[in-house]
Amino acid sequence: MQSTRLTALFVAGVATALCAVTATSASAAGLGYQVIDVPGGEAHWAADPHGVTVPGDSFRVCDKKSDSKAVQATLYSLDSFGHEVDAIGSISTAGHEAGYCSAWSTHDLPENKKWHLDTWLEKNNVLDPDTIRFHTVTS
Repeated sequence: MQSTRLTALFVAGVATALCAVTATSASAAGLGYQVIDVPGGEAHWAADPHGVTVPGDSFRVCDKKSDSKAVQATLYSLDSFGHEVDAIGSISTAGHEAGYCSAWSTHDLPENKKWHLDTWLEKNNVLDPDTIRFHTVTS
């Protein structure tokens, strides 16, 4: 049993690393929570609720660098070809100092569907194209 679980965690970890997503132990355990490293900070994705403070089908961003840039994320629905279709929600750390994490952007999403969580840095409402990252998440 322990060997099977460790193998599953290893395989999940390799698959996650290939997607350029850094997963917390909760994600590796299949609980649907991911912490995604992004330039200047991180994005958090929660497919399912965790305790009383983390709602399901939600995301937030955290600014970890004092560079006067804000971390922003937008969740997009995907068509059958995996192309982004509609923006579902957007969140930013604009107007706050480093160390700030935004409130959770919550949504009622269908289960087991893939979405794109796009992240980037911006300064004075101008997107830094070198910081755009695309992440596939599952509700």
